Amino acid sequence: MARAPNWTIEEEMYLCEHWGHTSIRGISERLNRSEGAIILRAQRLKLGAFLDAGDYITVNQLFKALGAGSGDSYKLISWVKNRGLPIKKKKVRNCHFRIIKISDFWKWAHDNMDILDFTKMELYALGDEPEWVAEKRKTDSLRNRTRSLAKWSAVEDQRLEYLLNRKAYTTDQIAEELRRSEGAVVRRISTLKLKTKPLRNSPHTNWTTQELALLRQLISDGHNYQSISREIPRHSEKAIRVKVYLTFCTENLDKVRRIIKEEKNNAP
Repeated sequence: MARAPNWTIEEEMYLCEHWGHTSIRGISERLNRSEGAIILRAQRLKLGAFLDAGDYITVNQLFKALGAGSGDSYKLISWVKNRGLPIKKKKVRNCHFRIIKISDFWKWAHDNMDILDFTKMELYALGDEPEWVAEKRKTDSLRNRTRSLAKWSAVEDQRLEYLLNRKAYTTDQIAEELRRSEGAVVRRISTLKLKTKPLRNSPHTNWTTQELALLRQLISDGHNYQSISREIPRHSEKAIRVKVYLTFCTENLDKVRRIIKEEKNNAP
């Protein structure tokens, strides 16, 4: 018996959700329709070009690529309402789909690096990637390795107490030795109620012109404070935060990146 030619709402929804993400052959096999019929229906629904030559995907596809779960999650609300993720709506019959241009996503992602973790995203999952993504992925990988040590072991606690009792190390030096953030070290000292405190960093450590230029570059490349402190070892993570605040009137690195970008655009 020949298959009825009429498309159901469910089939069109599936086509809209997977167009540009699942191969045409895959859609064809899933819907038990010819590839020609799939392409023709996509044209009639005005879905645009396939992803290989197109420029948008659905928000659910984006969240899946980012490893962020469902597009209906809290992140979607936060990213759209609080951070301006530029999504649009597309109507197919009585169904609405949220879509986003890939180029618009990359522009937004550059201004909101701190909330994104590119280690969860496969290389080229959205096609060609901007140059800055490779450096951000490295930074995220390093941060995640540090975070994997969330639970302090007895050996680490002993090592922490030993370093403190030497009375020769600052917080950032201890953090580097234990591969922890400065904040984690400070919190652990408080939790263990250790009386000996780290040495204070000298408040008179001046910033060189090269360090200031490097600081701006590292921020632009998507580094976080912990990563920046490794690249500029003369200054602690806390000192870097203070310098950033005094320079840009904010500690939010996403905001600082936007300021730096505007400065470059307005430069003569």
